[in-house]
Amino acid sequence: MNSGLILATVTLVWVLALCAMVLLRKNPNWIRLSFAGSFLLPAIHGLIPELLQHGSITSNLPTWQNARFLMVSLAPVNWVILSLCYARGNHLEELRRWKGLLLLLVSVPAVCALGFREILAPLSWEPTALHQGVLLLGWPATLICLTTVVASVLALTNLERTFRASVGTMRWRIKYAVIGLGGLFAVHLYSASQALLYSAIQPWLQSLETGALLLACLTLTVAFLRVESLSADLYPSKQAIYGSITIGLAGTYLFIVGVLAKIATALGGDGNLPLKSFLVLTGLAAAAALALSDRFRLLTKQFISRHFQRPVYDYRKIWQGFSENISSCQDPASLGRETVRLISATVEALSVSFWLVELRERRMTLAASTSISPTEQKEGLMDGEDFSTMVDQLTEGGSRPFDLDTGPASWLARLRKSNPTQFQLGGARVGFPLVCKRELVGLLVIGDRVGGVHLTLEDRDLIRCLADQAASSLMNLRLGAEIIRAKEMEAFQMMAAFFVHDLKNTASSLSLMLQNLPAQFENPEFRDDALKVVAKAVARIQSLIARLTTLREERNVELRDSDLNPVVEVGLVAAGPMPQLSVVKRLCESAPCRLDPEQIQKVVVNLLLNAREASSRGGTIEIETQKEEGWVWVSVRDTGCGMSAEFVRSSLFRPFQTTKRNGMGIGMFHCKTIVESHQGRIEVSSEPQKGTIFRVWLPS
Repeated sequence: MNSGLILATVTLVWVLALCAMVLLRKNPNWIRLSFAGSFLLPAIHGLIPELLQHGSITSNLPTWQNARFLMVSLAPVNWVILSLCYARGNHLEELRRWKGLLLLLVSVPAVCALGFREILAPLSWEPTALHQGVLLLGWPATLICLTTVVASVLALTNLERTFRASVGTMRWRIKYAVIGLGGLFAVHLYSASQALLYSAIQPWLQSLETGALLLACLTLTVAFLRVESLSADLYPSKQAIYGSITIGLAGTYLFIVGVLAKIATALGGDGNLPLKSFLVLTGLAAAAALALSDRFRLLTKQFISRHFQRPVYDYRKIWQGFSENISSCQDPASLGRETVRLISATVEALSVSFWLVELRERRMTLAASTSISPTEQKEGLMDGEDFSTMVDQLTEGGSRPFDLDTGPASWLARLRKSNPTQFQLGGARVGFPLVCKRELVGLLVIGDRVGGVHLTLEDRDLIRCLADQAASSLMNLRLGAEIIRAKEMEAFQMMAAFFVHDLKNTASSLSLMLQNLPAQFENPEFRDDALKVVAKAVARIQSLIARLTTLREERNVELRDSDLNPVVEVGLVAAGPMPQLSVVKRLCESAPCRLDPEQIQKVVVNLLLNAREASSRGGTIEIETQKEEGWVWVSVRDTGCGMSAEFVRSSLFRPFQTTKRNGMGIGMFHCKTIVESHQGRIEVSSEPQKGTIFRVWLPS
């Protein structure tokens, strides 16, 4: 048995064992199935040519070669699926986004492998070609190789996105798996590009792929023994592909190889071109590894600072980026996640934890961490006397940092236990209190710095500034939450007051009827009046429920090209008759715009009903439509009682604010939300005893 066959056999056995470990650990899913396909297909594909050359397979050679190309055609889509799913918390969303490309990566190679079997490799079945181990390619096989190049670049790009999205110990957990998969995909990129260049597959390329697969199995075995990497939940940015290092390096490699091939052709050939191409790919891969290495970035910063008298950090840029990123955080959890991510990337620390201090509940809770998983976080980390002592000492010290690994205080021991060191040589753990207005709102714990380097005075000053900014943002979020709760309580009290008022009147009518019921039950007229009272009470309660339901409805507008005039006409009919009032209609020839007719009709009806209720006998209501510079508008004018400027400014569009005796103050609030959902606006002009004009503007 030759060395190539031994290598291919060992690789296949190792792949089978690795796939069994992955598939049997949990129920199979997209990640595990794509992993099995990404490794099994190349392993079997690598064994077939070795068996053919060794003579173990001597019959039906075309069938075996076609099977080999079918495996080659199915492998690329598995690589892309694996790179999209690996360590992703949103892999189903990613698969939906890439479904068109995945379908293309399946269909094109499969059609070439199954539909053009006779011309895949027309000379590969000849005994001389088989003896030499060279597989000459037809155009369908060349197209499969081109698909392999594209899939390899896409898979490497997605692996880079995953790695760049990881921070702290999460990056340490997935590092070996990314190295193994990245090396495997890079070798496939190299071999496919060489096959395209020579329109043939050399036997040593297959051995190279098998060796890369064996090394990938080794690194993945280390990764799985270290931690269950497939369970990581990362959420890479959708925009990261535009700044991808992989795409730039892959383009550079293919360009250099193309130039070298042209030069070799002009000089009459170069037998060392494959080796030169491999060296170029190796150099570019090393450059990518250095660019993504935390340790290399840290050492580079220190070297530049030491020898060129430059500051380690660009403080203005870091401060600006930190402020911009945390400004969009809407809750403490998102603020914590953004803070630990940015600080971990800035000072190259693998373990950064953001703890919230809740003084009223007398406890600490974990908001975010780069090292402590959600299953490991402990609610109520510290309470009782330790909590009080910690709060007093940290508040008294302001935002001054402290070392967790020194000091006999019992609360420090509790912190050390809850923030374990992940590495033996990770450096000292340092705590940064988040203090705002002499109130402790949180705690930042940093440890496990890359290379075990201790935080310098410069590092501590920078982190202290960022911690102060995070403390201010956290305090603002808490104050904002309290304001929202106060407003919600105010709205609830106002709503309750309206309910109590209306229900009290309804209950009084029913109570009076029940008091007279025993004495007047035999009176037919009383029974008729009693039924009317009950019916009126039920109608009033149903009206209350219907109006309040509008506050819960989501504004799902379905915009379509329409004309505003027919909507106004329907609204006039729906508003009903207006006796003893003069209705004047002035509609332009046409008012085309994009709107939801049903929703805008509700606005028109509500404005007309308000105008009718505000107008006295003999009054006038005017409704008008017009086009004006990219907008269309409808106005409703009445000559009624009008409203004060103060009410229009502060109360008109707020829920439960009304000037009508039996109103609930919901109608105008409802109209405003509908119009704003159309990207429009409402203008109001009113004066007491002189009338009101409402004008609704909609983009045309």
